[in-house]
Amino acid sequence: TAPRAISAETGPPILLPKLNVSGDVSGGAAGADAIGGRDSAESASGAGGNAASAGASPSSQAGAGGAIDDQPEAKVQVRVFNVDDIASLYLNGNLILSETYLQDSGLVDITTLLLPGDNTVRMVETNLLGGWTYGFEVSVGGTPVFRSECGTASILGCENNDGKLGVVYDQSFALRAP
Repeated sequence: TAPRAISAETGPPILLPKLNVSGDVSGGAAGADAIGGRDSAESASGAGGNAASAGASPSSQAGAGGAIDDQPEAKVQVRVFNVDDIASLYLNGNLILSETYLQDSGLVDITTLLLPGDNTVRMVETNLLGGWTYGFEVSVGGTPVFRSECGTASILGCENNDGKLGVVYDQSFALRAP
């Protein structure tokens, strides 16, 4: 059966296609808690939200009429972008990306870091001063399966530049690797 779209706050893990996981796979036990964010569903392209609203959306991972297992081996990549002040991405409790103001990590291949079974991806935005913004994306085989973005760095922060300090966004979800 084809995988179903899920809420990033609850639901089953996002299923991954056959992966080419080789090399030294390191990482500890899943230590990140699944913490629901403020996000509401929107399209995977990030459309439909304005600069003052947050949005997260897992996308369907199977092509029309095809189950996830029918897909060829694919890379799993993550990206952190649109950052104001600090955006961090964790995999199974281990920090794998952290970017600061106006930085963009570009696509980073995490395929070899995935463990068989459920892997917890946690995204955290920390605000130190003024407004705050973030962008997180997870892609499989070049297709986004999760995207969450809020505000526009250096223009308009989330929630109309509310100035909240500390951790202002903290969301986790699972990726299931074969």
